[in-house]
Amino acid sequence: MHVPALAILIALIPLSATAGDSFRAHLTNYVAAHTGCAGSRTLVERELAGFERRRAGDAPASLTLFGKRAATWTEEDIRDLLAVIRTCEETGGRHFAEDGEPRLVERLDDLARSMRRAVLLSTQSAQGPSQAPIAPPQAPTIPPKTTMDGAPRL
Repeated sequence: MHVPALAILIALIPLSATAGDSFRAHLTNYVAAHTGCAGSRTLVERELAGFERRRAGDAPASLTLFGKRAATWTEEDIRDLLAVIRTCEETGGRHFAEDGEPRLVERLDDLARSMRRAVLLSTQSAQGPSQAPIAPPQAPTIPPKTTMDGAPRL
């Protein structure tokens, strides 16, 4: 029996979609378990603040965001987080009704930037200190000697 290649590709589409959706499901469960949608803003702030505290310490391995090592986050993971937070905001009612779509878009853009920064910083922390050579210190500049009237002394 010969199965056309198109039929195989069509059959694989749901598998790749569910593999990508597993992290979104994790994030949805994480939000629900920690604060629920009503506290999603607080949870985001708490996660980012905790990340900064751990980064300031000496524990790059503990740099996690929403239960996942920060250094392993991808752009798709960030989009999943934004989708989960957007859903919470839109279904949460009060904040969305008060602030509206433009403010939500602004907050989500800020969150995306913060997450990208955190991922970048965690990657740098995991690599350790930079191996770039350190420039030797510059010799202090000594002003030329002058006479009392300000003329250069020979």
